[in-house]
Amino acid sequence: MEFHRNKTHLSGVEVEGISTFSRWLSAAIPPETKSKTSRTGSAMNISVHYRIIQSHDFKINDQGVAMILFLPKLFDELRCVQLNQIALSYSAKQALNFEGNDPHYGNSFGLARIPEYEKVLLALTPLIKQKTGWDNIIPENSYTRIYFNGSDLKKHKDRPGLDITLSVCTFSDINKPWPLCVEDENGKVHVIEICPGDGALILGTKYTHWRDQLVIDESQKVIQSFYHWKFA
Repeated sequence: MEFHRNKTHLSGVEVEGISTFSRWLSAAIPPETKSKTSRTGSAMNISVHYRIIQSHDFKINDQGVAMILFLPKLFDELRCVQLNQIALSYSAKQALNFEGNDPHYGNSFGLARIPEYEKVLLALTPLIKQKTGWDNIIPENSYTRIYFNGSDLKKHKDRPGLDITLSVCTFSDINKPWPLCVEDENGKVHVIEICPGDGALILGTKYTHWRDQLVIDESQKVIQSFYHWKFA
């Protein structure tokens, strides 16, 4: 079993790609959301907790294509706060679906295709093509989920049509790792800690993946967004 964290330095290509993505993402967030947001996350009592990123790792297949890719600081703090506000606004309206009756999940609430997250999905697509070398991918959908005490993710593979999954953490106040576990085709388990702003990309229909049960205080939570693509 391997434990992966992210690297401290980005290459010039990566910096350029993330800068371009940030401009796209900024345009995807409604102006009224921006005006209510502070960089400290004070609006709606949101604070974004960053850990020091020490290293990085990703798996490459025999053809040189990324199969498990860790994207450090994919979203900056401001983008995380903006997206968190949108997720929490849906939660406040009780517009998120309770997932505890699904055998794959525990005490979590989520919703697919929130319009602002769908715009992020489109904005991410050129960057994901660049990172993976997969030019034949088509955006499928986004999903937003808030995890509370008792949440988990049972071992599973994604349904057909969700060929590529990018998981991004935008908020966590649990002050401990809650890693994503991914088993590759050789039976090797990769344990990936995704801190706020970080993303992990996997072949969700090929690799079994899961999270252990989340044991935290009732007041704590984790917010994740998921972006899916399919092969044309």
